[in-house]
Amino acid sequence: METRDDGLWLDPAPLPQLSKFHVRVRYLNHRDVDLRIQARRVRIAVPESDGDPVHVVLGGSRSAVAPGTARWLDLPGFSRRAQRPSAG
Repeated sequence: METRDDGLWLDPAPLPQLSKFHVRVRYLNHRDVDLRIQARRVRIAVPESDGDPVHVVLGGSRSAVAPGTARWLDLPGFSRRAQRPSAG
């Protein structure tokens, strides 16, 4: 994890020993930004506030998470489309 002015950059390394990882961080004016990292995805929850959305960069893709909301993002290489069996 790296904090930059343009966003919270995530690049989780695989941790086979841990099936889940949970941490809360303070980012800019947001307290307790909740990060839950699982084997194939990460959840970012931003507590309710009057602040701006938190911009998250994961695998080169940028997403905004508004205060009072949460988003699940697929880790690079583990998109939901890639998990579906092909029809053919």
